[in-house]
Amino acid sequence: SQLPGGVNYNTTYSIRVAVKYNGAYGNYGSVCQITTPTATFATTRLNTVHCGTTLTSKWSVLYCGQVIGATAYRFTLTNGTTSLSTTNTTNSMQLGNVVGFALNTTYSVTVAVQISGGWGNEGVACSITSPATNARLVTESDQAFSVLAIPNPFTADFVLMPKGSSKSPIQAQVFDMIGRLVETIDSQWNTLQDVNIGINYSSGVYNVVVTQDENTQIVRVVKR
Repeated sequence: SQLPGGVNYNTTYSIRVAVKYNGAYGNYGSVCQITTPTATFATTRLNTVHCGTTLTSKWSVLYCGQVIGATAYRFTLTNGTTSLSTTNTTNSMQLGNVVGFALNTTYSVTVAVQISGGWGNEGVACSITSPATNARLVTESDQAFSVLAIPNPFTADFVLMPKGSSKSPIQAQVFDMIGRLVETIDSQWNTLQDVNIGINYSSGVYNVVVTQDENTQIVRVVKR
């Protein structure tokens, strides 16, 4: 743990030692090999709320359980002989960041975490199905679909104000910063703004994933 950049678990290293005497190093001694221990830190998996679902957008956010001390999360998607992966410094992924994924395809997703430079074992697999079309994440500047949280930050509650031409139902899922699903709101397009959200939330930061048709927008809110 004292080496810059750390070392990998379950890896064999060759070590040589030289002694410094009177300000100068002598010759290295014989090589000695050591093998680092197998990683024993906790595994993680996609949150069960995602398992068995079909994504409405390639930009839908998928969360896994957070592991204390993890510096990276590697998400591996497999379908038959196809294996794809993406790495993130946070405990979440979006299919749109996975190079080579196929539409309307079921993948088995596992997650491994990195601690001190070493990767742990894959956690329990969870199946998801990619969307049938190349849905896109709509930015706040795109007036076809946008969502505004008012007030934000909030102290008691907030409402979501959707804008756009579609009159399809809207779903909003609220996640805390470790990826746990806090609440799901299913509403008609013209009644969502009447739903008070966050009354029983603890102070903190939340990601609100709002989906209508093939459009998804993520709104980050803060409760004081």
